[in-house]
Amino acid sequence: MQTLRDLQEHLKVVSEKDAEIAALKEQREHEIEAKNNTIRRMQSENDALKNWRDSSLKVEASWDCQAVGEALGLTFGSNIRRRILPGINALKERVRDLEEANSQLAGAAIEKPPYKSDLQAENTLLREALEEIKQAFRASLPEKGVPDEDMEIFILYPMFRAVLPIINDALREAK
Repeated sequence: MQTLRDLQEHLKVVSEKDAEIAALKEQREHEIEAKNNTIRRMQSENDALKNWRDSSLKVEASWDCQAVGEALGLTFGSNIRRRILPGINALKERVRDLEEANSQLAGAAIEKPPYKSDLQAENTLLREALEEIKQAFRASLPEKGVPDEDMEIFILYPMFRAVLPIINDALREAK
């Protein structure tokens, strides 16, 4: 009977150990699943960062930083990136000034007969400013030799172009 009792005791201990092992196994499976989820999340984040990096490198390779610096008149060794925005703002200010001059010229052409030499000088200045804007824009493009008709689509001077016919008409009338 002792052996039967010993066997029953042993079975009880074995059952308890099996339950402990099963609980530990379940706990480890949950830990493994959590770690696998963390790994998958980190891989997903890593993939997103790689995609961002690749996209960023493509964008960076698509423009010529030195050409932009040259177009803005920066000297060798200047920090081009820090000076791009101020350079753009200066160009925009110049465009606003030229648009204002155009507007005044257009108003003057309507109000009084213009002096041909004044109109020609302003027209020349405006055309030179337009060429500077085109050159700066061309320099920032990866491809060289963009046709003027394509260039006009991208450059912000439609108002400038709208005033030129008025000036040209005034020049013709002044002859």
